[in-house]
Order: sequence, then structure tokens, then C-alpha cells
Amino acid sequence: MSLIVGKTNLIYGEAGVGKTNLSLWLMSALANGSSRSIYISTEGTSYASVLDRYGFYGNELFVTAYSSSDLLQLIIDIYFRYAKELKIVVIDSINSFYRSDSTLTPGINRIYNSMLSLINDLVLNNGITCILTAQVSSSDEDITVSGISLLRYWCDTIIRLQRVKGIIRKLTIEFPESIGLTLYYSIDKEGIKWAEDEH
Repeated sequence: MSLIVGKTNLIYGEAGVGKTNLSLWLMSALANGSSRSIYISTEGTSYASVLDRYGFYGNELFVTAYSSSDLLQLIIDIYFRYAKELKIVVIDSINSFYRSDSTLTPGINRIYNSMLSLINDLVLNNGITCILTAQVSSSDEDITVSGISLLRYWCDTIIRLQRVKGIIRKLTIEFPESIGLTLYYSIDKEGIKWAEDEH
């Protein structure tokens, strides 16, 4: 846990690999019950169906963003209204609008740089832990993270999630490379289950 606390962390992987479950598990595990946590979904309210898997204290705020400008406004509101009382911010996923907006919205990189700059300031000056998930597109063995050059610049830690076999998933910290950590887990109706050995 200490590897991600007080940092901006990016979690990416294929659809269904467990990004939402992992981000909710981390949000629950890092919360201490006395500080506010905020979860922003850019993918509707499907996360609500798994909330009961994880222990929350009742002082979490769950909100939905419906566009890039909506997401930017939520981050601005967090920055000015909640910075001093926040412990954790989760954005699931940070790049869901970027993929479509990058071809339709002039200056989309400036908008995302503004978002990530505000998040970076929250982390650096207030000790907040930020967890960003990212959607990917895939072809054969290659996967692409939309906006990865922007995200890589602003993120302290980059974590990849992959399917291994059956219900087993693999978590690899890709950056910083010096950490070299790999963990295995599965997801069931009770939530994230960490494996004690390699698969």
C-alpha cells in the first residue's frame, strides 16, 4: 500500500480485468473513516452493483461525469471545496472521453493537462492519494491506452492488470521499473482475493 499512498497512480487493463473492483478495494482499504473519499465514474453507475463487496464508512462521495467538461468541472470543484479534507480520489476511468474527444474537440490535450495538473497539485500539496483507471483498445497481443503520453507524464506509478487463466488476474507495477512487483488476484462476489503464490 505504501507504494501508492500520496501519489498519482494509473491502473490500466482490458475490459473486465478488474479495474473498477481494484480501485474500489483500494479506496476502501486506504480510507480511515475520518477523511472524505471521492469516486468519480465516467462509465455510468455500473460500479454501484459491486459496492457492497467493500467496506465503506459512509463519508464517501460517489459521482458521475458525463463528458470531459463535466469531469474537469468536478475536479475543479474538488480542488477548491474538498482539498483539505480529502484522503483519496478515484477517477474510473480518466480516459473514457479522451478517446472520442481527441478527434472531435480542439484543444483536448489542454483540457486533460488542466485536469491532471490540478490532480497533481492535490497530491503534492495535500498528501491525497489519487487512483486513475484507464480504458484500453486492443488488437491481437497489443493494447493501446488512449492519452498514454499525457498520463505517463503526470503519474507516479503505472500498474497493468492482465488475465492469466480462468479467474486469475495479474497485477504488475510497470513504472517505476525498479519496483518490479507482480501480484496475483481473483474477483468473486466477496470482492478482491489476493493469491499467496504465483500462478
